[in-house]
Amino acid sequence: MAKTIYRAAVIGVGNIGRQAHLPGYSSCAGVELAAICDTNPERLARVAEQYGVDKEHTYTDYRQMYEKEHLDVVSVCTPTWAHYDQTVDALKQGIHVMCEKPTAMNTEETVKMVKAADAAGKTLAVGWNNRFRLDATTLRKYYDAGLFGPIYYAKSGWLRRRGNPHGWFTKKELSGGGPLIDCGVHALDLTHWLMGQPQPISVTASTYCKFGNYDVDGIGQYWAESGNEEGVFDTEDLASAFIKFANGATMMYDVSWAYNGRNTGIYTQLHGEKAGADLDPLKIYGEVERNIVDFEPHLNLQVNAQEKKVHNFIASLRGEETLLCPGYESIVIAQIVDAIYESAQTGETVKIEPVS
Repeated sequence: MAKTIYRAAVIGVGNIGRQAHLPGYSSCAGVELAAICDTNPERLARVAEQYGVDKEHTYTDYRQMYEKEHLDVVSVCTPTWAHYDQTVDALKQGIHVMCEKPTAMNTEETVKMVKAADAAGKTLAVGWNNRFRLDATTLRKYYDAGLFGPIYYAKSGWLRRRGNPHGWFTKKELSGGGPLIDCGVHALDLTHWLMGQPQPISVTASTYCKFGNYDVDGIGQYWAESGNEEGVFDTEDLASAFIKFANGATMMYDVSWAYNGRNTGIYTQLHGEKAGADLDPLKIYGEVERNIVDFEPHLNLQVNAQEKKVHNFIASLRGEETLLCPGYESIVIAQIVDAIYESAQTGETVKIEPVS
């Protein structure tokens, strides 16, 4: 029987914690925001006041919070390097976890996190918020209904003309990599999900760092609130890849923090045997009675996908909804990311084997 009230906490109350998880739990019926944790005391105090969390329920050490607060759920919203320990420790304490993307630094850590959830009998969810966009869920319904037929080719990516972040994002030992593992995994996961999640079998890729720490007028840059005070930049600022899948489908994929071209934002193009589609704006390309036709569904795109992912997490624990972003589905994304980095380093095509 589902619990009446779920005691929730958030580790890391920087950008994504404040923008998604704290509002998500605060607006979710039957959830008590019990505690928050952050290594920055000033930020911790400021956010605690904003969300009405008493000082005695604020922590700079997540382990103390796990021990004292009798939590049911926790969101891990910290830099990538911290995800593994904070997630596995929570699962061992019997706490359900929503971990922000990227799930972990690599495939090995991701698999261990999934196994830890299985061993504990607890839920591990991952914050793939783009799956909750109304245009994306509508497109997935069309796919499931057979509108496109088999999808044999896709294009995916997220290109920023100038958008290099600062802080821990650009230090590989803290982030795991550059735009590929930062914003790029959103596009990769979304497009793979919309294709029906075929098994990848090989990757051929290149990565580049042509800009690094740049300074231009008139363009704001994204700053992490902590980490990498020395200003290290040892990640890529553009990655491109050709991905082949076991069902014969292929994907062209590119992502950048900086390049000399237009800003695309996150984009997905699907090409099936019966029809194709662009996402954002959502447009369908098909054929009706021997006529080529395009149509654009009219949708209310004001759905808050960030909060919806948190609500779905809680609803799944109550048995009211199916969890849309289970942790095990992140393994294949981690495999593709690892393969892109390996292919870029070696100059060779990298094979991918299924993980059971």
